[in-house]
Amino acid sequence: MKKFNKKISLLLLLSIVITLAVPIVGFANETTVELASADSFAVLAGSTITNTGTSIIYGDIGLDPGTSFTGQETLTVTSGAIYIDNAVALQAKNDLQAAYIDAAGRTSNTIGAELGGSTLTPGVYSSATSFGLTGTLTLDGQNNSDAVFILQTGGTLTTATNSKVVLMNGAKAKNIFWQVASSATLGTNSEFKGIILASESITATTGANIQGQLLALNGAVTLDNNTIIALSAGSVSVKKIVDGNIGDMNLPIFELTLTGPDDFSSTRTFVNNESYTWENLEPGEYNVTESRTSLNSDWSVSGEGTVELISEESHFVAITNLYSNPTEGSLTVEKIVSGDIGDMTLPVFELTVTGPEGFSSTRTFVNNESYTWENLVPGEYNVTESRTSLNSDWSVSGEGIVQVVTDETNAVTITNAYDATDNSTSVDREPSNRTTVNRTSVEPLVESLTVEKIAMGDIDGYVLPEFEITVTGPEDFSSTRTLMNNESYTWENLVPGEYNVTENRTGLSSQWAVSGEGTIELVSEESHFVTITNVYTAPTQPINGRLTVQKIVTGEIDGMTLPKFELTITGPEGFSSTRTFVNNESYTWRNLVPGEYSVTENRTNLSSEWTVGGEGTIQLASNEIENTTVTNHYEKIGVLPQTGQKTDYNLAILFGSLAVMMAGVGVLLGKKKNELNE
Repeated sequence: MKKFNKKISLLLLLSIVITLAVPIVGFANETTVELASADSFAVLAGSTITNTGTSIIYGDIGLDPGTSFTGQETLTVTSGAIYIDNAVALQAKNDLQAAYIDAAGRTSNTIGAELGGSTLTPGVYSSATSFGLTGTLTLDGQNNSDAVFILQTGGTLTTATNSKVVLMNGAKAKNIFWQVASSATLGTNSEFKGIILASESITATTGANIQGQLLALNGAVTLDNNTIIALSAGSVSVKKIVDGNIGDMNLPIFELTLTGPDDFSSTRTFVNNESYTWENLEPGEYNVTESRTSLNSDWSVSGEGTVELISEESHFVAITNLYSNPTEGSLTVEKIVSGDIGDMTLPVFELTVTGPEGFSSTRTFVNNESYTWENLVPGEYNVTESRTSLNSDWSVSGEGIVQVVTDETNAVTITNAYDATDNSTSVDREPSNRTTVNRTSVEPLVESLTVEKIAMGDIDGYVLPEFEITVTGPEDFSSTRTLMNNESYTWENLVPGEYNVTENRTGLSSQWAVSGEGTIELVSEESHFVTITNVYTAPTQPINGRLTVQKIVTGEIDGMTLPKFELTITGPEGFSSTRTFVNNESYTWRNLVPGEYSVTENRTNLSSEWTVGGEGTIQLASNEIENTTVTNHYEKIGVLPQTGQKTDYNLAILFGSLAVMMAGVGVLLGKKKNELNE
């Protein structure tokens, strides 16, 4: 019987050991360390405060019982005051003492002394000797903005040059407490987060930046070109304003990105006069920039740049886009004919104007005619005359370079002077009994051809293009002239023969049809008339639709700080737009081309505890509004604890119960064996 009782005792002991072997690390609901009146102090020291260089402090500065504060004249204090050896400083020191004792007394999980390269979840961690930080320490708030981290060291805290404390998933500097039994030293150009509660001194070396508080009970605080931000989160509000010559134009997408500390980055699309506020931002330097992807050079932007976010403040930024068509000029060319022209039939004068961006236009002129090229981009233009239809009796002046200036009408005169050569007299060389006959050359009979331009169709309110007509004929005759609607032009002095009338299609889209082109037989002493008709059929435009997306969040979200939900819409013609949403927010994409659109959610910032429903394909029809809801459900997943993680007590109880059951089975088996032996 004693042997049986001994076995039971051993089995029970084993079950207890197995139950206790389940590790208990961290605490599920660790409470904050109350600082009381010390909460507003960025710097609080016991013996002295020393500053070198231009440090910037956001919060109060206190010293007690010491009185020596050197370098105060080069230090800037924002949103705070300085208290030296007075009742305010004394009370803050007393409250600091209580906070230090509280933090040091919390039950902790022992971890290694080197923190670099680690990721810790909320809880209490300790090292009996010291803490060192080389590289990066990540503190993961697990989407809980009230998550508390307490790090206890029995010795010193030392961070290396360029080391970083990075916060993610809701972790806040105001909820991170470093209880240091000795002294703390922050490395050169390091980035530190949290509240140091040091028994002795705290030294911030050159360029170290602190988002938190440096509170030394008995020793000194030494600063060297540091920035210390002691207050809590703020917000940045951005408003989009569109200005300029926009009329009823379809505005492009304006995409703004806000970046900041701890690799914070958020991109959102805006419409005119829309505002959005990024809440719960850690203090520090933020940058607002606009994507230029969908904006051409006609759009300018102002308001981009850096925002210095101070705790508990809201900053407002207006990003203005100004649209302006490039200011244009015009060029007027006048044709003047002078010389021995009498009542002669003048030839065709063909002028070409070339300029920036490949501009080229050719037009025929008659005497005293002028023409104005409108809406020209400012720059250098060249005016030249074709010599094809002009013989050597004609000279030209006025050709050359013209500088077209913005908002001005620039003019040039092209003058042709005619200087007739003497007609030669031919003499028949006959015997002396023949008379001498003067013969002048006889010109062939000439004709004329009139071409009229008619434009028809869906042209109401339409800016008509230039219609360029070319007439070719005998003796390599070729003349090109631009005609406007209802304009006609007559080519005169044409040699009888076959002529061809054609239209240049270069500047005409497929919506323009042409009729009347073809061959004309010119007969002597007749005038011929041709009508070239262009009919415009407007293309059928799709009636655009709208797509509204709503974000709904469900599940165990009470009290938690929700992550960002980033949705992307893609569709026809390369359409893609990404926008961030908060709970119960909806947004409508307008003027969408009918077709198939896809709604997807970016999972980068979401843990496996988040599920999503409502993603997929939507068929958008003309002139319709489609609605879809994308729902995110949060359900906490119990996990086995690792270093730095909180224990799931249900799992511990489960393992303990299994151990007891195993012990019971062992007892029954042992008892059965004894009975068989007996």
